[in-house]
Amino acid sequence: MWTSPRDRFLQAEIDSVDGLLNGLLCPNCSWRWSPAVADTAILYRSSDGPALSRGRRHQGSADIEELPPSIALCSTWLKKIDVEMKGLWLLLPLADAAMRRALVVVDMTVEQVANISYRKKEVISTIRNLAQNGQFDALIDSHLWFEKGGPPSSLAEMYPDIGRAGTLGAELIPELQGLGLEFVKKYQYSCFGGGADLERYLRERKIDEVVITGINTDYCVLATALDSFYALYQTRVVESGVSSFNGRAGHLEGVRSIHRFLGDIVVGAEEFLPGKEAVTIQE
Repeated sequence: MWTSPRDRFLQAEIDSVDGLLNGLLCPNCSWRWSPAVADTAILYRSSDGPALSRGRRHQGSADIEELPPSIALCSTWLKKIDVEMKGLWLLLPLADAAMRRALVVVDMTVEQVANISYRKKEVISTIRNLAQNGQFDALIDSHLWFEKGGPPSSLAEMYPDIGRAGTLGAELIPELQGLGLEFVKKYQYSCFGGGADLERYLRERKIDEVVITGINTDYCVLATALDSFYALYQTRVVESGVSSFNGRAGHLEGVRSIHRFLGDIVVGAEEFLPGKEAVTIQE
């Protein structure tokens, strides 16, 4: 389901091409368009050709091999859509290609979690439940890690007492250790910023959707969600899995900012657990 204002616009465009493409047969792979696969489609406007979404390349698209190897429709569909939609390109993954999802846990270190009083136990419990039982293809621990020879960071000067590599305070809290989280070093408010390897890590694992938990809702969680959105990942923030050292007020301000900039992407943890009904958190 499309939830943000941007996604609702895209869904309207998808609806408008359903009639155009319905029944159109790909001559390369005999895959026939139907409205049933429209929910996986993403439209982008591009001045110099199709912009690409995440996912597998459509088989039989070797005739447009110059496109980056993420996803492309066969030339028959591309040409027809370009003519009829005047530059709006429809790109979709294979009908049977499942979305690959990563759980990103932000700054849940000993020294930073110590400053959390609002819903600390609930946040830890939610993250543990998601890591152990959630439907994810990657589990990532991303927290500040300032070391000699590492990328320069303004945060290292702003917060000289946290994130020091090799100190006990900079380690992941014991409650989240042993769950299979892979550590990706963080240098700025955003887990993507300042020379971090997170985006490379996600691309190597062909991740489509980023699910964010951790702290602080109004700082690093917000910044990471924005950068995830900019990088064209489907982005979600788990409401019960985030909190702030600024307490309830800071947490709610962070949630409001996420809604303001990114739409209804704050969701309940049940969306990622088997057999649970998805819930979108309204603010």
